[in-house]
Amino acid sequence: MLALFDYSDSFKVVEIFVGTITFFIVLSYIFKDSPVYKMLNHIMLGVATAIFAAITWRDVLRPNWWIPLTTGFEALHKTGKWDSNILWVLCVIPGAMWYTLYFKKLEWMSRIVFGLFIGMGAGLAFKNYLLLIIPQITQSFKPLVAFQDGHFSLFGTIKNLLFLATLVTVLVYFFFTFRMEAPLFQRTRAYGRWMMMICFGTLFGYTVMTRMSYFLERLRYIKINLIEGVFGL
Repeated sequence: MLALFDYSDSFKVVEIFVGTITFFIVLSYIFKDSPVYKMLNHIMLGVATAIFAAITWRDVLRPNWWIPLTTGFEALHKTGKWDSNILWVLCVIPGAMWYTLYFKKLEWMSRIVFGLFIGMGAGLAFKNYLLLIIPQITQSFKPLVAFQDGHFSLFGTIKNLLFLATLVTVLVYFFFTFRMEAPLFQRTRAYGRWMMMICFGTLFGYTVMTRMSYFLERLRYIKINLIEGVFGL
């Protein structure tokens, strides 16, 4: 089996030990919320923040703001002609307004920037929500009698009828405009509740399977790199 690391490199060996110890520290939370686990949380939060800052500079600020800005000033310095890229310097003003939050007299300036970003975020979220929901609505219109390759499909028909029954009963379950105390509505809502419980149970099962795949991968990492690679067992 091919090794993932060069075990002659002492740094890689230390990296394997750190990865293994970190894995067991995270598992220790199952038994008790220990100070070591809390310390690891703080370390990981700091590392994630540092990585996020570095990625933001590398992928967003530097290519989209710093390089055009410096290019504009270099063109102005060499040719003496105005370059529109110099206008990127104006982005410093709203950027600095974020930090007025820490000054009581200037706090009102940060609210302007917050309002602009919240409005922009709400607009983008509403657009993404429509792009997500509208296809789901259109896909919910299924034929009651399904055909496949020009022939009647019993399985497809049963599947579409089950989908329609689930859709209608779940919608009835969340319909609170007036009381539905009739036995028919009560059974309909009960069926919708059962369908939702089955769906949530399935999603939870997929979640557990995903976590187990992560767990097995880490065990494989320890077996191949630590036990077999480092200790040679």
